[in-house]
Amino acid sequence: MANQVMQGSRNDLEQINREELKDIKTLSPRMDQQISKKVASFLSQSGNQPYAHINEGYVVVVKMNGEADATDVISDYLKKRTELMY
Repeated sequence: MANQVMQGSRNDLEQINREELKDIKTLSPRMDQQISKKVASFLSQSGNQPYAHINEGYVVVVKMNGEADATDVISDYLKKRTELMY
């Protein structure tokens, strides 16, 4: 499921350049947009690392487990994040 925490390999984390990651606080889409535009905005704002970001000083990496497609996972993530924020 999209909400599962998955263990990444050490090599995955070593390949991520922390300096290039965006802080999740800066990746907030406009709330009046359709979900498809929110996802597009998130992907655009996140740059070349849409599956990794910084959250409260921690590197967060989102991995796919084959049970859902990327759009569903990002949509689910944005919905849950919006619920927590508002």
